[in-house]
Amino acid sequence: MQTGEEAADLIVLARLGAGREETVDGIDRTTVTAAVAATAKGAAPGRTVEVPCTTPGSGPETADLAEGKEYVLLLDAQDDGRFTLVNTAQGAYGVDGGRAVAGADNDVVLSAGVLKALRLPP
Repeated sequence: MQTGEEAADLIVLARLGAGREETVDGIDRTTVTAAVAATAKGAAPGRTVEVPCTTPGSGPETADLAEGKEYVLLLDAQDDGRFTLVNTAQGAYGVDGGRAVAGADNDVVLSAGVLKALRLPP
């Protein structure tokens, strides 16, 4: 089984902007614009990247993301040019005090190489 880093097409350090709710193919989702500060894997399509995810609170499989906060995002490229989290548990690491912090349901530590590329301490 691949780790989140191996499965990701794009790994970035980004600050989340405001989300907008959408319904696509009968599924509610929130799309956020993430301002990219650094890239560890892949090539960001620009200074921002659109990230659709399950709307928080709409089901059991939602990532805990908040507007204005910084995250390390592990993203999978989609055919429409957007990126989705590789999965809800291991696709986003909050940044607290300058360090990447895994969520409660994530026991996977980011590699030293990814942290170095994003200019975050191990």
